[in-house]
Amino acid sequence: MTDYSSTSLDEALRGCKALISTIVDISQTYVDIHLQLLAACRRSASCKRFIPSEFAGNTRDYPDQPAYFRNINERVRQALKQQDQVEWTIVCIGLFADYFVPVSNRYNRHMREGPLIDFDNEKFSVPGSLQDSIDITLARDVVKGLVALVKGPIWALYTFMSGQRLTWREIVDTIRRERPKFTVQVSTLNEVIDTLMPGNSADDITFAQLQMYSASGAARRPEREVEKQKQEYFRDIHFHTLQEIWNQFNDNKTIIF
Repeated sequence: MTDYSSTSLDEALRGCKALISTIVDISQTYVDIHLQLLAACRRSASCKRFIPSEFAGNTRDYPDQPAYFRNINERVRQALKQQDQVEWTIVCIGLFADYFVPVSNRYNRHMREGPLIDFDNEKFSVPGSLQDSIDITLARDVVKGLVALVKGPIWALYTFMSGQRLTWREIVDTIRRERPKFTVQVSTLNEVIDTLMPGNSADDITFAQLQMYSASGAARRPEREVEKQKQEYFRDIHFHTLQEIWNQFNDNKTIIF
């Protein structure tokens, strides 16, 4: 178990080829740890590939989304760009598809920002419009993709994975076929913006930032790059669609995604 000290990290990385971080935090701690991880890779004789913990949207074209990550993520990105000893890539997946099945059937229990799909209360909180689209990717498919990346050729600065692109209407229809009692509340873009204004609670503002992430288009992957990189890195990986995920759930109600 590492304590993120130089000695501990140097020992942990001995003989490794790549380092993948999955640390989630929105404080200075995230920056400090990732800078220590990068420094350890630079010191290492063998570990010269590093994937920082982002796993969010199209940060290439929307670098400040979602807003609650923007200050910490950008500081780590700048540190990566200012060195040339360690190869790196930022992995962009949209939203984890795990959040689109009941809580009892996933390892990722709750979104800390609040649920866009609340299975406990059977309610959709749709930001923007039902015609807005997002990309979703199952966590286990992301892991398979990461393994392929580590084994693969030279990395792009941004790596895009996507199980499926759907509109919120398609998401609602898919889940309602199995859970017809689900209600839908649509928050218009202006309503989301109003919630971001000072005077609202910190929790409401954070949830509105998540909603803006969807409504702004930041949760969509650039389709051309998705297909190009699928052929380059992920040709042997099947990325599950939402319907395929629900088919698995219907076949085994105790499955954990």
